[in-house]
Amino acid sequence: MARPFCDVYISKSGEAAIRAGKAEYPIGTIVLKSKYPDEKRSKVELHTVMRKMPKGYWPNHGDWEFSVLDSDKKHVLARGRVESCANCHDAYAPTGYLTRTYLSNKASVER
Repeated sequence: MARPFCDVYISKSGEAAIRAGKAEYPIGTIVLKSKYPDEKRSKVELHTVMRKMPKGYWPNHGDWEFSVLDSDKKHVLARGRVESCANCHDAYAPTGYLTRTYLSNKASVER
C-alpha cells in the first residue's frame, strides 16, 4: 500500500504545545487531517479530527475525541471514543498523543 499524503491543521490553541512537543494540549484544541491518495492532492479521501476534551473524558487515551468524516465532510463515519484511532495515537502518548511527523520548519499557522 502506498504511503498516504496528508495536510494537517491545528487550532491556534494547540500551536505552542505541538511546536514544543509537549504532552498537554489545552481543552478544545482541534486537529484536522485531510488524507489524499497521491502527492498531487487531487481529491481528499477522508478527513480525521481530534478534539481535546475535558479531563476524564477518556483518560487512557489522553482525553481526545476522534472523528472520521467522508471526503466531502458531509457524513460523520465515526465519532467519540474510536478505538482504531486511539490504538494508533497511543504510540505518541509522550507528546500528547500527537505525532510531530507532519510538522516542518516551514509550517505556517492560519490566523
